[in-house]
Amino acid sequence: MFAVQPIGFHHYFSIQQAKIPTDVYHSFYASWEDALWDLLERFNIPYHATVLVPEFYCIEVINNMKAHGLLPIFYPMDQYFHTDPEIFETYVRRYRPSIVVIFHAVGMTNNLLTNTETWIKSLPLSSLLIEDCVHRIVDPTKIEFLTDRHFTIDSLRKVIPLPGSNLYCSKPLPTKPASKSSISIYRYQVLGWWIIFQLLLFLGGITTISRLKTYFFAIAEQAMVKGYCLIGTKKGSGKGWWLFEKLAQHLNFTKIHQIKQQQALTYTEKLHMLSHSKLSFLFPIDPKDYQELRGFPVGLFLVNSSKILENLRNSGLFVRFELNDCLWSKKYKVIYLPMGLHISLKDIETICAIFKQSLQ
Repeated sequence: MFAVQPIGFHHYFSIQQAKIPTDVYHSFYASWEDALWDLLERFNIPYHATVLVPEFYCIEVINNMKAHGLLPIFYPMDQYFHTDPEIFETYVRRYRPSIVVIFHAVGMTNNLLTNTETWIKSLPLSSLLIEDCVHRIVDPTKIEFLTDRHFTIDSLRKVIPLPGSNLYCSKPLPTKPASKSSISIYRYQVLGWWIIFQLLLFLGGITTISRLKTYFFAIAEQAMVKGYCLIGTKKGSGKGWWLFEKLAQHLNFTKIHQIKQQQALTYTEKLHMLSHSKLSFLFPIDPKDYQELRGFPVGLFLVNSSKILENLRNSGLFVRFELNDCLWSKKYKVIYLPMGLHISLKDIETICAIFKQSLQ
């Protein structure tokens, strides 16, 4: 039994504080969506403004975007989460979006950000370019901005045991219009949810009794799903808690990246035979991205995918079809095998054996 979500708070931090460059501006929010709602207000994004989002994207976020007055338009992604830059450029020219979201799915570098010359000139100067890094641990010293309205936003709770989201940009944010709405209760609700979620993961991690471990991890998964329904639903923008913002500045990037690099390499070596499987497939991950991965992605063809997932969960590996209600998932399925500082290389060997067995 392995925790799919990151646990083990003490593993991720160091005494040394990471410095934010002087030419990078930083804000801290309760969630990725709260950061987006703040940008909508500060840049006076009009009601029914168009936002381009990829086919592999969280539908709950899409629904919240609609509730905040945005009009989402999906642009295509292939089997490996790639988008043809020329096709993307036609979407930019056709819709003249107020917001463009480019998503590093599972932490893999989005090919649109390595092929910017094809589409960047067609991007309206007024457009907000959102680099969605919710599956990555963002080192602010490595950020490169493409425009004055390029924003990098992460989601700490998906990759480390901390709540909150960092927003980075190249210029100070415009002054925010005065608002009468208060969402202080919402901030406490999000904090309370996160504490309960982490407590369940902690109890599952420390118990040696198999039934209890299964129970706590199963309840933690249910709590995680309930959190998705809570976060980002308010009209206002929730600021993140000061303590978590300060802790996030003490992340041990070197340690985290080194461990994830070795973990991803081990997964790749153990599962290389899936490249010839008729049931599953591997993503072509650049080794430079090994250290960035939230989990190790394995794709499944639709045939027998439900049976494979059932086998995995019956074996105590509580993975799920990620973003199962999005457009991409109507063609393929993807699961994230556990990665993080709570997972050992020996654990990964066991997980790979379980996965291979699930295909039979």
